[in-house]
Amino acid sequence: MRSHPPTPAVVAVGLALQAAVVADQPTDDARWTTTLERVSTSIVTLLVDHTRAFEDSSNMTTEGTGVVVDAERGLILTNRHIIGVGPVNATAVFLNQEEVELQPVWRDPVHDFGFFRYQPEDVKFIQPEALVLDPDAARVGLDIRVVGNDAGERLSILSGTIARLDREAPEYGRARYNDFNTFYIQAASGTSGGSSGSPVVDIEGRIVALNAAGRGDAATSLFLPVTRARRALDLIVRGLPVPRGTLQTTFQQTSFAELRRLGLSEATERRVRQTKQDGTGLLAVKESVPGSAADERLEPGDIVVAVNSIVGSSFPELADALDNHVGGSVVLAVERAGTAHEFTLPVDDLNRFVPSEYLSVGSALLHPLSYQQARHFPRSVDGVVVAWSGQFLNTGGIPRQSVITTVDGVDIHDLDGIEAAMLSVPYGADTTIRYIAMDDPLTPQTTTAKRPGRWWLERRCSRESDASLGETWRCRPLADPAERDKPPSPPTLPGTSAPGALEDAMVVVDFDMPFGIRGHDAGRYRGAGLIVDVERGWVVVDRSTVPDAIGDLSITFGGLLRVPGEVRYIHPLHNLAVVSYDPGDIGDTPVAEAQLSSEPLRSGQRLSFLGLDGELRIRRQPVEVASVGALSLKPDSSLTFRDYNIEVASLVNEPDFIWGGVLLNGDEVAALWAWWLGFDDSEPGSVPAELIADTLEHLRSGTTLRSLEVAWEYLPLVEARRRNMPEAWLDRYARNGTNRRLLAVARVVAGSPATGQLVAGDVLLAIDGISATSFREAERLTQLPEVRVEVLRDGAVVEVVVDTVALDGNGIDHVISWAGTLVEPPSRALSLDLGVAPEGVYSSWQWWGSPAVRYGLGRVLRIVRIGDQPTPDLDSFAAAVKGLRHRDAVRIHALNRFDVPVVHTLRVDQRDWPTYELRRVDGRWQRNLID
Repeated sequence: MRSHPPTPAVVAVGLALQAAVVADQPTDDARWTTTLERVSTSIVTLLVDHTRAFEDSSNMTTEGTGVVVDAERGLILTNRHIIGVGPVNATAVFLNQEEVELQPVWRDPVHDFGFFRYQPEDVKFIQPEALVLDPDAARVGLDIRVVGNDAGERLSILSGTIARLDREAPEYGRARYNDFNTFYIQAASGTSGGSSGSPVVDIEGRIVALNAAGRGDAATSLFLPVTRARRALDLIVRGLPVPRGTLQTTFQQTSFAELRRLGLSEATERRVRQTKQDGTGLLAVKESVPGSAADERLEPGDIVVAVNSIVGSSFPELADALDNHVGGSVVLAVERAGTAHEFTLPVDDLNRFVPSEYLSVGSALLHPLSYQQARHFPRSVDGVVVAWSGQFLNTGGIPRQSVITTVDGVDIHDLDGIEAAMLSVPYGADTTIRYIAMDDPLTPQTTTAKRPGRWWLERRCSRESDASLGETWRCRPLADPAERDKPPSPPTLPGTSAPGALEDAMVVVDFDMPFGIRGHDAGRYRGAGLIVDVERGWVVVDRSTVPDAIGDLSITFGGLLRVPGEVRYIHPLHNLAVVSYDPGDIGDTPVAEAQLSSEPLRSGQRLSFLGLDGELRIRRQPVEVASVGALSLKPDSSLTFRDYNIEVASLVNEPDFIWGGVLLNGDEVAALWAWWLGFDDSEPGSVPAELIADTLEHLRSGTTLRSLEVAWEYLPLVEARRRNMPEAWLDRYARNGTNRRLLAVARVVAGSPATGQLVAGDVLLAIDGISATSFREAERLTQLPEVRVEVLRDGAVVEVVVDTVALDGNGIDHVISWAGTLVEPPSRALSLDLGVAPEGVYSSWQWWGSPAVRYGLGRVLRIVRIGDQPTPDLDSFAAAVKGLRHRDAVRIHALNRFDVPVVHTLRVDQRDWPTYELRRVDGRWQRNLID
């Protein structure tokens, strides 16, 4: 898919048209040139953003082609799969690069065509001509041109010759949109992505078909006949509704040879051939939707001999009969195994089976089951289907295109039922859902899903149509659910071993992150936690389990009891987080408080590993330390946290405990076994217990962690000698036994007090006169507001006084969702890894189908100005975007990750991507709209 705004054509249009013309005779050459120059002003590139998942489609940013078929009313014909069924933003780009906004007018419930509308007065500098739909001109051997946005190249012209008029409709696969009950036209023109919706024109400039699909393994292109499109256009122009009828049955054109095997009598075949001399077969029933009137009477393999007494009816005659009798009935004469039957069947309104509303809860999107989806199950066209699982339903493993049948034991038939059920499900609470998955339609399944916190705008939206303006969506917010009750006292659970054993200090921590934050993906994170304070309910985890502070957290004890938790502390420097639970929530459940060792790990040391295996069982295993050394992770140009200044141990016999655990030295915890999230080159390693104890002391005492804001690296003493280190300093460090190494500056956090004071390559000699030859020593010595640092620089001893920086453990506490991108504060990771100053705000996570993706805003983009308003922080950014109206154009001044200035423009979408902020106040997250 392409997601950038249109760019000027690189080749003159006249030359492109000349180069595209292929003909046998000069006279035809000239005629084609004239025709293509005329029709090209009517062809538009469609830039389409499907802002919500709907039916089989995800929210997406895509392109296609359209053609003006009524210039006076601004009507554009394209494919149904381009318009879609759900909310959409679309722009038409004419040949002269003039853009106009579009609104959907109508799409066929089954066939692959639909109409957009633009306001003709918005077109200032080109006069498009309405092209004529002429399906009767299509014939085998006709020389045609496909004019459109092939492969995203704006204007391409592909030639071909019609080979078939009765090709079966393309099959895109189960659970996807498929056209049916129609013929397709086949030609070898080699169309590809972006050419969907391109008109297929003859030498007169008439539209004889609409490009819809192509085979990836051949040059075969498949075109939709425009017979039904011409009928629909005529009704729309006259301001009339477009009736579409259905028997909820799929028919298949079948050859006489196959029909004989199905039981067609010779007499019937003779009668049909005499009536329709060019016929090669008849329609046969393929399947009917369960619960329909046809399902009760028709059977697969029934041969349709006549429709309303018209013998030999094929798809066109069937469509006429159904569309002209919506709400009435049709008579089908069928032959079943040689026996004639006649059925009078009611004709249902096909438009009624197109979903026109949706409900969004916890980022899950649900809407009424459509006819297209019901065919795939198969099941009757009723109920509520999952268009997008989102955070809510993903916690229960409910896949897309599942039908929800009950919520907490209450039957669900429509969106009213879902909305009512959600009133009784508090934020953060579990709910039991019964559903049927499309991949397993015969087996109802039951699961428990957790409703997310207040991260998402929860709304119910419906589609409204206006004859002159097209379609719009109106939304209203869902009512807040009931408050969560205090959980009842849980029953006493048995301990996992002897009272006070470390097994009872091990818990499972689940963390559901709603958005991608600081370079981490949204989704569920799970890992082992260690209880370190029973009285306060504190649990230590690594940051691969709890990457940051925004999310829903739960803690499981003994595999039997799960309670909600909160993020207490995100270590700003190391791979460590502290979360907590309310001790009152666990009753008399046996728990133990881990005792932390103060001894560092050493090579060859024999320990025990206590951790969680893949089935969340607590297991022990003897292990041996292979080595202890500096953690080395490649610098990253994302917002991802990267741990510096820490030594980790590796193991000789690393256990396969995928959810982590701890290393035990006797009955004491020597280290947390951790993963470093977001780095492909990382291996699991240890976070020393001494660092955990230091973190807990900061929390208990209320003191603040301070940092010199320097990333160190180890430097062998011999290398320091080569840098002309004075002999006195060499002698001082040479007496340091076998550990003859120093610390050298690798990086400095941009914008910190150390910037300019310390530079890469400086060799650390002392901090406040005290030697520091390890990461932990340097960290301990820099806990004062100001320190005196002596370094070796260019062979000379330099002394500088540097202010340290106070770092809180709050993690991220303020984000803004704007134009489909998540905007967050500056990342310390970029300031350290790339030397980017901590100024401005960052565009990080983005959603497909949004303005941010359509206009190529990009991730890890530092926004410094909106229009003329500087945005040094999130509050300034909120003020700058407040008051922007729907589809307003805005200019964005930014710096990329290498501090190169860039300018972007976009049109905001306040309907589907309204601006709101999430802010943590007194430990609780609040969501506020920014109007």
